[in-house]
Amino acid sequence: MPDTREGWVLANARLIDMHFNATNPEGKKKLVLDISNIRPYGTKIHGFGGTASGPMPLVEMFFDINKVINPKAGEKLTAVDATDICNLIGKTVVAGNVRRSAELALGSNDDQDFIKMKQDKDKLYHHRWASNNSVAIDSKFDNYGPIADGILHNGEPGVVNLELSRNYGRIVDGYQAGIDDNVEGTNPCGEISLSNGEPCNLFEVFPYVAEKQGWDLKEAFALAVRFAKRVTFSHYDWEISRKIIQKNRRIGISMSGIQDWILSRFGHRVVTGWEDAKDPETGAAIKKPIYDPEIVKTFDGLYKAVVKADKDYSDVLGCNTSIKHTTVKPSGTVAKLAGVSEGMHFHYAGYMIQRIRFQASDPLLPALKECGYYTEPDIYTKNTICVEFPLRAANADSKQFASAGTVSIGEQFATQAFLQTYWSDNAVSCTVTFQDGESKQIAPLLHQYRHIIKSTSLLPYYGGSLKQAPKEPINKEKYEERAAQIKGDVEAVFMKQNDDEKDLELVGQTDCEGGACPIK
Repeated sequence: MPDTREGWVLANARLIDMHFNATNPEGKKKLVLDISNIRPYGTKIHGFGGTASGPMPLVEMFFDINKVINPKAGEKLTAVDATDICNLIGKTVVAGNVRRSAELALGSNDDQDFIKMKQDKDKLYHHRWASNNSVAIDSKFDNYGPIADGILHNGEPGVVNLELSRNYGRIVDGYQAGIDDNVEGTNPCGEISLSNGEPCNLFEVFPYVAEKQGWDLKEAFALAVRFAKRVTFSHYDWEISRKIIQKNRRIGISMSGIQDWILSRFGHRVVTGWEDAKDPETGAAIKKPIYDPEIVKTFDGLYKAVVKADKDYSDVLGCNTSIKHTTVKPSGTVAKLAGVSEGMHFHYAGYMIQRIRFQASDPLLPALKECGYYTEPDIYTKNTICVEFPLRAANADSKQFASAGTVSIGEQFATQAFLQTYWSDNAVSCTVTFQDGESKQIAPLLHQYRHIIKSTSLLPYYGGSLKQAPKEPINKEKYEERAAQIKGDVEAVFMKQNDDEKDLELVGQTDCEGGACPIK
């Protein structure tokens, strides 16, 4: 077999196909694969980058998948079996330390084995960590107890309301029967509902940063639309993908740093209060959020600017307008680069230590250490180094500032509902954090927002209770102490230490006025 992505895929497909009569009509029981062409462990990969994982992760995957399928001879595979197979593939994909894998497994809401599958700790640590698991629901679903129990034990499953995705854009625009009727699932973070073979197409705008740089936000979002729309004209090898992309022209214009922007521009958060109300179907008492009308008007105006930009550019390109346009992605890594809150999420804390893990051989580590960043061996993984970055959130000292450790579970649900109502016609990716005393609110809140929120997930707020946690809240004094220890420019130090590495010259926008950026 060739040592290519395609070669690995075809070998695995051959293995799986041999287990089924339809794809193995001759009943062959032995599969021989020649793996001698696979690069040895540690060999540099010149095209994709990183180092080769060697053949062992692939061989282990073959044996592990066999262990899943062989005992099911004469039976049908379950949702747990299918998820295990995908997780084992995902585990193999990331074995080279450079490649990444993102999976979302969407199961039935009454499949208790699927809901509880991550409670098997041995399999969780072996391969079941490789996917986010959610269950499909509709607005009539009301058995949230087992889901809330699973969330309390291991932070899963999330919920995905496919009925809402198929029949609604923004909630404020009302029921539109079959507007997105071919939806079968979502992307791995749940913010884009997708038809079979349809990829997500995301573009992110940071309003907090854009306004500081003098951008008109409607113009910024219009440019985002033009870029994303052009992506739908890319070449796609799979015919099924080509056809559904040409039909839907789906784009996902996202905004991130939402909490920073709202607090900076309006001086307070979007939820300004609560009013007592009753669920119109069950009569149960609920707390209905009150939204700031100026913020509602602003988000509604930006959405309409996106839709107009799409119509105008679609006319120019001679193609369909996009079936849906807007979203909120979780924006973990990208938001860190922009220095803003992640997606719609509240900052984890006003001041905190952000830990990033590096391979022990990473050439960036000596530069970080020389510039004063604290480093230490990772206590969980061999040959891995933790680097600590002290961070201060925008508006951290404002009286209106709220973090994931202080904002209520109810306000987080209400904020996600606001964005689904007035901004996103796709969906809103959100991981709601909850404190120990809020766990009993999970099921009632999921039920309250069943007609509004298209997808969501929840996790307990751990604060600084875990050793070497990715995020650790600290006070202002400790932040200032750690920040004062950082000196020098990491990029300059890195280039000095690695003078054999070719530097990159950034191209300014003025060089691109003719419509194409020069290569330098």
